[in-house]
Amino acid sequence: MTQQTNITVKKFDGVTDVVYSAVLPAAGGNAAVWRAPTLGTAMAHQPELRIKSSKNKAGTVQRVEGVMVYPEIITAADGSKSIANKTIGSFSFMNPSNMALTAVQEGIAQALNLFASAHVKAQVIEGFAAV
Repeated sequence: MTQQTNITVKKFDGVTDVVYSAVLPAAGGNAAVWRAPTLGTAMAHQPELRIKSSKNKAGTVQRVEGVMVYPEIITAADGSKSIANKTIGSFSFMNPSNMALTAVQEGIAQALNLFASAHVKAQVIEGFAAV
């Protein structure tokens, strides 16, 4: 099993690193949690990633699901900060237990690399599928 560790990603500028710190490992059906503490002073203001896994009833499929929440923080005239909006992204992968590991590896690698491609990012940022 993968051990929880901090995750470093690039900001939109493609240069600046953001570290999502390991906050809570998955246990008892609960999700593993990461937060970006440098992007918000209050816990509710920090972007957060949650990943959990479960098997289907028959035990033939392992599902891995993740949700990332990125809040937009605004500052009022009095200096107080609040959440104005949130962008939320999610993923779900179902891995059959009888599928060859090499096929699972390749399928997931290609899916995640497609999601990270500039073309897919642009569509998600703009809010419209390519025409």
